[in-house]
Amino acid sequence: MPNILVTGASGFLGRQIVKVLREQQAILRTCGRSPRASQDLPDYHAMDLTRSEDLSPLVRGMDCVIHAAGKAHVNSSDPRTRQSFFETNCDAVQRLARTAVREGVRHFVHISSVSVYGMNHVMSPGEDSLCRPSDAYAASKLAGENQLRQISDELGLRVTILRPVTLYGQGDPGNIARLIRMIDRGHFFWIGRGDNRKSLIHSSDAARACVMAANCSNPPRCQVYNLGSQSYSIREIVEAMANALQTPLPWFRVPATPLQISLRLAANSPLGRWLAPWNGMLEKWLRDDMFDCEKITNHFKFMPRISLAEGLREQVEWQRQNLQQEAAARAA
Repeated sequence: MPNILVTGASGFLGRQIVKVLREQQAILRTCGRSPRASQDLPDYHAMDLTRSEDLSPLVRGMDCVIHAAGKAHVNSSDPRTRQSFFETNCDAVQRLARTAVREGVRHFVHISSVSVYGMNHVMSPGEDSLCRPSDAYAASKLAGENQLRQISDELGLRVTILRPVTLYGQGDPGNIARLIRMIDRGHFFWIGRGDNRKSLIHSSDAARACVMAANCSNPPRCQVYNLGSQSYSIREIVEAMANALQTPLPWFRVPATPLQISLRLAANSPLGRWLAPWNGMLEKWLRDDMFDCEKITNHFKFMPRISLAEGLREQVEWQRQNLQQEAAARAA
């Protein structure tokens, strides 16, 4: 097994990757932005990859880098936010990869995102489908991929790019956690029929796939893989969440088409600027987000293990425990 550096090790996916590697007794080095993570992560370096001038000591002696660090998706039109996306998801990636080449690292596993396909992608895009990123986050992720392709061509670095679908599980900071909270608090209502489908994967399954890629003994020069599990209808997802929460299934429903028309008509009104983000979220909620993940199955024999019901029960339990701990800390 190679010596492996995991960046973003204090993050949602990074912690799961470290957990899998520890189970395999890998020789590990880790880094992340959180200074508090040093207590429970091996050979931990607290650092900001966009600000560190010399990355050589971080990668020296490593055979493989799993680059899970990155700036996560946040909804913002602020130009400074766009700049920070590119600093983290593109500039820092190419600096780390070039440093890795100089220090003799032979394999770079990069965690990208299916968001690079854009909002209006073809049904179930595969790795060769056209990428048309629709926001700064997706554009910065694609720019990072392109930097790695160039470095692979120029310097011979073996690069594996993984594009995960939506992740969920313990520690989830994203949309699945927000949806669970909405249902738990009684704030959720249906928009549309709920028959559109979304691809999801549990974070522990995604982590296993990352480690399988890192452990490849003879990786090709540069390969891209969609990383996901099966798709589920919105109704299946919400039902599984309600079951995990042991709460009645939400019943109130708003027809999708009249709401979409109203938002579009209001786009040119004085409220248009305020409503624009809501229009985007509505379109995202109603569209199908399914991706072709056969390539990673065929190349690595990767099969997810965690069912939707099992994964959501675990996440609900974690979220409730976390809320109780936060409430106790505030009371103290």
